[in-house]
Amino acid sequence: MTNEEAIAIIRNEYLCVDRNCGIERSCGKCDLAMPSKEPILKAFKMAIKALEQEPKADVLEKIRAEIEKVFCMSVVTNELRTPMEVKTEILQIIDKYKAESEE
Repeated sequence: MTNEEAIAIIRNEYLCVDRNCGIERSCGKCDLAMPSKEPILKAFKMAIKALEQEPKADVLEKIRAEIEKVFCMSVVTNELRTPMEVKTEILQIIDKYKAESEE
């Protein structure tokens, strides 16, 4: 299933819930009813997985910013550091976020 197909199914389900065809929920008569529950479940799984992964992107952006800061501070302060010192700082940043993610 493609992302576009999943989005279309989730939109359809949104409309279905929003329409709320009365108390009896006569889905069999509704034009929004899907012939099978499988694509709906698959679309929901994809959406859940995407939402669960979203915060990871934020963490990666924080890591990127801290690593860029390591390089910028060297330039701003005109501090000469060895590649090994820079590597050590970067590894410390990664270890910090790894430890946080394991908590």
